[in-house]
Amino acid sequence: MQITIDLDDRRLEQAFRLFEIAQANRVDTATAYGEIAADLFFEWLLNERRFETMSQATEHTVAKVEEKLYPNDPPNPTKLYERYSLPLARARYLARILLARRSARWRDGARRELLARLSEKRADAEAAEAAGRFSQEFDCILSRPAYDEFQVLYEWARANPVANRPLAPPRVISTFVQEVTVRIRCQVILVVIDIINQRGA
Repeated sequence: MQITIDLDDRRLEQAFRLFEIAQANRVDTATAYGEIAADLFFEWLLNERRFETMSQATEHTVAKVEEKLYPNDPPNPTKLYERYSLPLARARYLARILLARRSARWRDGARRELLARLSEKRADAEAAEAAGRFSQEFDCILSRPAYDEFQVLYEWARANPVANRPLAPPRVISTFVQEVTVRIRCQVILVVIDIINQRGA
């Protein structure tokens, strides 16, 4: 069901300034504020959430706001301290909690991206391996998180051989801001794809 909520202009303006919301993003942010408020209200009304202390309630509310408004930003203790008037020690603790939650989600996204990029090379890698061209390499452009995930899986494959394939180390060809171009041998592409599929992307 879709409903319309009237939000107080004065409070909205204060929140926009507090959260440093750009003019172009204010309509979407106001919508997000309404969704957060409704979600918190129904959690309370339906007894979905009950907290033993105000600290627990604050932690839950801050986490919900941060996840809604800043889903892709690394949690920053200083920002949490400024936005929510938290004690600095509490802000640092919450930043660690939020980072742990987001790291799991970011890794899932990075793994899906990695699988998609490697799968684009799969047919050619299989053909190269079948023809005995074991040194043939392919260039893949990956985001930084996807490249980090690739490194983790490659090192795991080296330490825990899962196939009778030589796993020559990949080579970084270039980097640009948040992108890495890495040159990967056909066997490594196929092994890493297998690992991701076994673990579930």
